[in-house]
Amino acid sequence: MAEDEIIKRYLRVNELASKYGVGGQEIEFGLRIVERYQPPVARQHGLVLDRWKAKDHNRALAELHFMLIAMDAVYRGLKLTAGIAKGEAAAQVKSVDWAVYNDARNHFEHVDDRLYGSKKNAPEPIVDQQGNNRTIEFGLKAGPPQRFEFGTKSIDISESFLARQQEYVDRVLAAL
Repeated sequence: MAEDEIIKRYLRVNELASKYGVGGQEIEFGLRIVERYQPPVARQHGLVLDRWKAKDHNRALAELHFMLIAMDAVYRGLKLTAGIAKGEAAAQVKSVDWAVYNDARNHFEHVDDRLYGSKKNAPEPIVDQQGNNRTIEFGLKAGPPQRFEFGTKSIDISESFLARQQEYVDRVLAAL
């Protein structure tokens, strides 16, 4: 980080800490998470689409998983910072429900819970293209918009999704 960026950050954190009557550590931590993980969201999104276009679907799914991990970190950083700020920032955090994206991340990470006969997080069975009931079903679906489908749910992973996600982050940060 360049010296002028460090000074800007220091001034911004002190401004927010004074405005909300809190110590700067919590605000610094939340902002640092957002700054650290938002660039990987965009990078991973690009890798997902590149791998998908190259018909390397397994790699596209792996890149998508990492994008969802970064998105979750960004959301948590925004929620932490906006929770301190309250008011408009907290309202902006709640303005979009990202829960289905968290569900998609969990689908990658807890696949063992979705195996047939699992009682822990037993999913609703779905019918695959051959008419068989399945509990594990996921894949990339061409659009518009391009989607990742998992179980009975799906998320938008198109270019417009990435623009909306970045606008959301910018809107929350501007409300601080």
